[in-house]
Amino acid sequence: MGNVLKRLDWGHVVFVVCIAALSAWYLGDAIAASPRVENLILIAPAAALALGLCALIIGRTVYDAATADASASPRAERTPLTWSRMRPVAFIVLFGLYVAALEPMGFDVASWLFIAAALVLTGERRIWVIVGYAVVFGSLAVWLFGLMMPYPMPTLVVPVQ
Repeated sequence: MGNVLKRLDWGHVVFVVCIAALSAWYLGDAIAASPRVENLILIAPAAALALGLCALIIGRTVYDAATADASASPRAERTPLTWSRMRPVAFIVLFGLYVAALEPMGFDVASWLFIAAALVLTGERRIWVIVGYAVVFGSLAVWLFGLMMPYPMPTLVVPVQ
């Protein structure tokens, strides 16, 4: 058991436990606010799924630590920092910029720029594909969201209700 505890990826376990605790707290808070089915119809299944996945992840992490070769070092398996490992961070930053740009630029222009930048990050280099896809898909998405949402969306080009 001592060797399992030494090989266990504690950072991973603590992170998953934090997610499980947050999910359980959110579910408990929702139940305390209103235990009616209408209130819990999305929250309860999502929280149950999150808690189940957390249990599976922790179980698999413990199993991997228990069955790992004692001579294998987790530090030796780490790969150097490359663009493929930094791409998710770039997408998170890009999404943050997109959310920050929604109000001042409008949903349409911010969506076009976000989609175009995301295509460039994924490796697309043809300008006509980047511009065409960003404008067509972004405009369609903004127009459809405008039809569904009961409050006004700030836009610069695409007319919404």
